[in-house]
Amino acid sequence: MIELVVVGALGRLGSLVVAEAGKRANDFKVHAKIGRTDSLENALRDLKKAVVVDVSTAAIAAANARACAKANAAYVIGTTGLDDDAKRALDDASRSIAVLHAANFSVSAHVAAKLVADAAARLRTYDVEVVEAHHRMKKDAPSGTALMLANAAIEARKAGAIKRARDGMSPRVDGEVGVSAIRGGDVVGEHTTYFLGDGERIEIVHRITDRAVFARGALEAARFLVDKPAGRYQMRDVVGG
Repeated sequence: MIELVVVGALGRLGSLVVAEAGKRANDFKVHAKIGRTDSLENALRDLKKAVVVDVSTAAIAAANARACAKANAAYVIGTTGLDDDAKRALDDASRSIAVLHAANFSVSAHVAAKLVADAAARLRTYDVEVVEAHHRMKKDAPSGTALMLANAAIEARKAGAIKRARDGMSPRVDGEVGVSAIRGGDVVGEHTTYFLGDGERIEIVHRITDRAVFARGALEAARFLVDKPAGRYQMRDVVGG
């Protein structure tokens, strides 16, 4: 039985994580549901072994990472838009606990990133552009998943840089990967990576229509971290490469 503490449990994704865990009562037990006024440190005090799933806000990520490290609790975090302090806190925590940070908990999104990397390596002369669409309430742009896809192409080619949101006079520079964001309606998440050549193009599209896939992926990440040694992990470790 995996003891879970869900941070942001009253939010849109957090409530789905709690619900999905409830469907898998033989595997998971939600020990605590942390809202805005609750203390993660207090919730972890009586737990000897737990996994924290944090789907709250970037503003409290650093404090949450420190609380997990203090309690020796594995830490799964899906928050995007982290500042430098939060990134340092994750690095510091990973010296004593297992930490998995994912911009997207969808398993298939990480398969899409592998496809992007393969295409980028094979189509080295093609221009690459990533366009993402999300609901009107999403705060950060571009999305963490869009940056993940762009970086997958750059890493595969071992060259290039991200170019965000073209505007005005913005001629294409060889090797750059353009990233653009669309916000509106209730779009759960859509990412298209374009490989544009002369006379042809390839599009790798990933669409999510049900937010529950994020919750299921978060639980798979939590399961993966159980008994893992201290260090930084990614969803691609969960899906196998």
